[in-house]
Parts: sequence; structure tokens; C-alpha cells
Amino acid sequence: MAIPGDGDITEDEVNEDVYFVGSCNDWMPTKMKSKRRLALEKIPMGENAPASILNIDNITIMYANMVAPGHHYFYFVQGSERVFLSPSYQIVRFKDSNVFVNRITVSHKKHVFDSVFVLKDGAEDEELFLIDHSVFAKYECE
Repeated sequence: MAIPGDGDITEDEVNEDVYFVGSCNDWMPTKMKSKRRLALEKIPMGENAPASILNIDNITIMYANMVAPGHHYFYFVQGSERVFLSPSYQIVRFKDSNVFVNRITVSHKKHVFDSVFVLKDGAEDEELFLIDHSVFAKYECE
């Protein structure tokens, strides 16, 4: 049975898992999940799922990961046979071959650091420990 609007996709194919395959994860297929699936996985075993979980989106699937800056290439696999690309990202040839993949460019993180001050009270090579600027700033002695 075909899905309306997607002439070459059957209903069985829609229910199959979709995997993200990309250069940012060493080309290892990673199963994409919906927001509802992620919420269900957070519920401890033995507990009942709240009824409100049915209101969470179960159509849109996603892949999220921290990746290094630069160009990354990826494609999607549905089931065991169907390979497809996303029209939302640039489609390019992979390394001058006849293989087409999506490409995303990740920019460097731009972080503005707070101003830094230097204390010159001690000797030049003497280390100075300031408790107010350390992880012990909120620590109280008993």
C-alpha cells in the first residue's frame, strides 16, 4: 500500500527505522529517534508512562551530536535498502566520485572571554591561589 504523495514509498517502509550515516561519527549508522521515543527512554523501568507523553511529536526524527568544526558529509538509510538525502542541506559529490551525499559546514565556536587581570604582588614564577576565583568560592568552613 503506497503513501499518498510519495509514489515510491510503501507503508511498510515508512514504519522502518531511519539511520544517520555521516563522517562525523566514522560512518557508523546511528538510529534516529523521535522526541516521543527519547521521552519514553527516560522513564525508569517499572513506571507507567504519563498520558501526556502521547502529545509529544512522534513524526519528526532527529540526530544530535557534538561535532568538530569543518565540512561533514552524511546520508540517511531507511530499513536495509533505501538510501536518501535531505533536500534541506547542500548535495555534493563525495571526494570527486559519483556518490552524492549531503554536506554541512560547522563553524568554530566563537566565545567571548571575560576580561583577565594579572596580579603582580608576588615573584614572577610564584603561583597565586585565589579562593574567590576557584571552585571553592562557595565553600564554608565548619
